[in-house]
Amino acid sequence: MKLPHNWPDSFEYIPTAITVSFNEVLLEALLGTGYEEDQEKVVPLIDEKKVHEDLLIEILDESFTKKYGYEHPLSCYTEMLGHMSRGVFAAQPIQKETVLGEYGGVICFTEKKHTCSDGDPVNPYLWQIAIDEQLFFIDGFRGTNELGFVNRYENLAKEPNTLMRPVIHRGRLRFCYVTIKDIAAGEEILTVYKNF
Repeated sequence: MKLPHNWPDSFEYIPTAITVSFNEVLLEALLGTGYEEDQEKVVPLIDEKKVHEDLLIEILDESFTKKYGYEHPLSCYTEMLGHMSRGVFAAQPIQKETVLGEYGGVICFTEKKHTCSDGDPVNPYLWQIAIDEQLFFIDGFRGTNELGFVNRYENLAKEPNTLMRPVIHRGRLRFCYVTIKDIAAGEEILTVYKNF
């Protein structure tokens, strides 16, 4: 598989959320909608294990400043978690309510009374989702896709242009980034990192 441009050597490329510690039957039981009609709902990007074709990973260094004409506020972080700081940008305009793809990473579950003991509590690549009495995590710390490099909007913009949302795909919840407003070519994809 060809890796995306500017992909860090220290990260495995994981195109979708995967499980390693439990089987797909359990995952279906926990994340399945239970509605027969939902089996017909399909998100092509998830089937293809891709993200939106107009997303670019940029390294936030001097080359970024030359290309875009400004110094990115995160460019002062020359080394972050073993790689240069990065951001994700729109190569072409992207319309509001566009699914950008499923967040890639490793899925784990734990009871709500526990924290993610295997992960770092300040892990910026960890999404935490509450489902009944369970905590569901998608951990992109060692492996993710392009969406793992979407930065939080705070101190970069007035508001995010993308949110993590549950999307039904073939009868099961998948966690995807979806645009919440039109995004211009060259604009950074920014989100709110909060547990839900």
